Amino acid sequence: MLARVGWRLLVGVVSTLTWVLAPRRPEPGLALLEGEASAPVGVPGGYRVRVHNPTAASRRLTVLVRGWRGEEAEPAFQVAWDVVLGPRASAERWVRSSWDGDASLATDPLPDRTVAWGARPTGRWRVEARVEGRERDALHIAGTFVA
Repeated sequence: MLARVGWRLLVGVVSTLTWVLAPRRPEPGLALLEGEASAPVGVPGGYRVRVHNPTAASRRLTVLVRGWRGEEAEPAFQVAWDVVLGPRASAERWVRSSWDGDASLATDPLPDRTVAWGARPTGRWRVEARVEGRERDALHIAGTFVA
C-alpha cells in the first residue's frame, strides 16, 4: 500500500513539474483589452481589442466582447467578432457602445473622449473579451461611469 501511494505521489510531482517547467505550445488568443477608466454617462465609449496568432498556420477565432453595468447579471452590450489570422499576425478592433444594449465594431480608432475634471462617479462598469471555446482565454477591465 505504501509503495502504491509513494508511486502516485512521485507521478503527481513529476507531472506538476513538467506542466510548470515545460514550454507550452503557442496558441492564438487575446493580446490586449483597453479602454478609458471613466465613461461619461450618455456618451458612447470605446474599447480596444487585439488578438494575435504566434503560430506558423492561419487560424480562425471568434472573439466575444461583453460589458456589464455594476453588478447586473445580464450584459448591457455584447458583440462578436470573427477573424482569420494569418501566420504570426495580429488584428484589432474597437468596440463602441453607449451602454444601452448597442455595440458595434470599428476598424479605425475611435475619437478621444474628454472627461471633465469635476466629474463625479455615478456607477461602475466592466468589460470582458473572451475567445469563444476557450475557458481560460479572457481579459477583463473595469472603470466608473461619471456625470
